[in-house]
Amino acid sequence: MWIPPGVVHCVEALDDLSIHNVYVCTREVPGLPQTCKVLSVTPLLRELLAFGMTEPTGDGEEQKRLLLTITDQIRRAPDLGTIHVPMAEDRRLLPILEHLCQHPDDNRPLEAWAAFTHSSTRTLARLFVQETGLTFREWRQRLRLMEAVARLGSGQSVLEVALDLGYASQSAFTAMFRKTLGCTPSDYPGRERGEGG
Repeated sequence: MWIPPGVVHCVEALDDLSIHNVYVCTREVPGLPQTCKVLSVTPLLRELLAFGMTEPTGDGEEQKRLLLTITDQIRRAPDLGTIHVPMAEDRRLLPILEHLCQHPDDNRPLEAWAAFTHSSTRTLARLFVQETGLTFREWRQRLRLMEAVARLGSGQSVLEVALDLGYASQSAFTAMFRKTLGCTPSDYPGRERGEGG
């Protein structure tokens, strides 16, 4: 995530988390985003960051070129803001959201979750929109997209990701992915190429 200077923020981890921060002097590097942006970390950017963490800091020309290349990749990185997954605090929704975060392949309809939480389907539907700004279906789709992007980035095959996330077929997953992100999972910019397409 790109966070411009002056934005107050905090990080809350829902699971194991490893964080690497890159601090950029925006006075020295023009053209970076002026608002928060969820970035797709391409394989090139990932490698540049890994290499940059192993290099001693300094003011040399080589170090400057490396940093400029990293900031150029940040500037050009695809924006994944469409897959931000808002959480809720309502006691009826929280168990559902936490379960789905751990089991994104769970295909239970909202009616089944209503019975699980001893609520009406209508109440849960209203709470989803009120607390997250999304319908239940939209929320689950965004969660699956976020998980898909992470798995594709780690080299999993498109078929494996599709089936692991509860889709009946690779083609159904690909159609949803293309409709939302504008490209197929195979062509996704942040994808690390694994075996099996």
